[in-house]
Amino acid sequence: MQQIIINSSTRNHLFKSFYIQQIMRNFKMAIPAAVALLLFAACSNDDIADGKKGNEKAGGKITTTFASVTAPTSRTSMTNHAFHTGGDFLWEDDDQIFVNISGTYTQSTSSELTPSKARGTFQVPGALTASSYPVTYTGKNATSGTQVTIAAVQNQKAPNNSEHFGESGDCGVATANRASDGTYTFTLQHKASYLCFMPFLSNASMFEDLRLQKIVVTSDNDIAGDYSFSAAGLGASAQSNGSRTITLNMKALAGNNLENTVFPLTNTSASVDNSAYMVIAPGQHTLKVDYYVVDPTSKVTSITTKTVTANFKPNLVYDFTADVAPKIYHDYGTIGFYMWGTNHEFFEGRQRTAFANGDHVDFPSSSSASYSDVNTRYPVYSPSENSVNTLTANEAMHILKNGDIHWDENIYWIADKHLWKNGAWILRKNKIPNYSQFSFEGQDYDRNGLFTPMDLPISQGKPTSNVGDYYFLPALGELVLERSMFIDRGNVIYTATKNLSPLDDNNYILLGIRNGGDAILQNINRTTRAYPKYVFE
Repeated sequence: MQQIIINSSTRNHLFKSFYIQQIMRNFKMAIPAAVALLLFAACSNDDIADGKKGNEKAGGKITTTFASVTAPTSRTSMTNHAFHTGGDFLWEDDDQIFVNISGTYTQSTSSELTPSKARGTFQVPGALTASSYPVTYTGKNATSGTQVTIAAVQNQKAPNNSEHFGESGDCGVATANRASDGTYTFTLQHKASYLCFMPFLSNASMFEDLRLQKIVVTSDNDIAGDYSFSAAGLGASAQSNGSRTITLNMKALAGNNLENTVFPLTNTSASVDNSAYMVIAPGQHTLKVDYYVVDPTSKVTSITTKTVTANFKPNLVYDFTADVAPKIYHDYGTIGFYMWGTNHEFFEGRQRTAFANGDHVDFPSSSSASYSDVNTRYPVYSPSENSVNTLTANEAMHILKNGDIHWDENIYWIADKHLWKNGAWILRKNKIPNYSQFSFEGQDYDRNGLFTPMDLPISQGKPTSNVGDYYFLPALGELVLERSMFIDRGNVIYTATKNLSPLDDNNYILLGIRNGGDAILQNINRTTRAYPKYVFE
């Protein structure tokens, strides 16, 4: 059996750049397309592989050399991409091609790449003597020369890395022409479209660690699936498994663990060094682009949405810039936690824990100034003077029953340089009828023993009217002695009353507002919890 060696030049492909600058308001707006097409010069001769002569013996088998011509050629991952100027392509290990021999597409059996991966030689079985042959590249691990799969799920292992192109749907066609010495040369023309996303954080300095987790692109028509493939390129529509959505995951390893997310967001302006690449089917598309930004510590995800409409053409890379900074309500800085009856912060004199839900903490000793004042007994109002506890039981009753509490799960805030979400909107004290720290509905619940635990439903979402009558409290979580851990940041707002419970002088009354839609009053032992200092307006 005669074999053919195809030597394909790939570097400095005539790979054009379609520049789309995205200027957004309110995180969502349609974008007109602005086009700039720049071409690259031919590659250096240093990247040309050593050519074998036609019909030489190689490994005991007759081979014919297919040597690439000068630029434009290409394959399978892109390098040297610059904003607004396109880029170069390289071959990747295990890439193979198909040669159309009398109507049958025959796959190459082996390949050899130059050190730069800008050129590749491919061995194709068969005694080939015609003046020319059609050549196709249909993707890495392809089994057909006439079908291309644009992947609905694509994975990029590092910023500014496009090695996944061959697995994601990159494809190309060429005509290999016989030279006078018996060799063949070809120039591959790409037939997919390519998106380059360059996200940045205008407020990056506010965060310890934010990362791009994934990009989800949704179209008004199919952009992925199984497509027929010919010298003309991809079919007009998917033959099977058509998908209007493509998800690009940014991860180094299999699985969806956040520690595998490898795309840090520290840049405050668009940069190719922090770029993400996607392969899509060409065509007229209206695309909704969702950027998922995650804080690996808090595990909170923010989504920024952009839209664009364009005619996405083959062999073009479309550059997108986007400020994906979460819309922050407030930065609460370093949050202090306090046990009942003390003004000394929980970690005073000790190393502070970097909080993430589930982190274990070291509670202070009972002799510490940070420990609850177990010598204080009911009835006494002194904690209003010497502790951070901010409400009487009467005030807690007013807020619980008449504060028109709304839980908001669509509001983002910062604490300890991490991204968090969720909290509650509460009527201001001067908007609550008959508000008093000394009584509720004619009774003093601090002193008369009438207190009973309560659990009441609350509204969902930010108030839609008279918003100025409300203030927002973030769900800062709690420290729990029984578990020796920090829990429920983003899920609970807890505060202790100034006074101990009239039912048990070892307990205080807890006001709690919880994710899921309820607010509670209950007795809690003073030595089991620590809470942040909330300001009730």
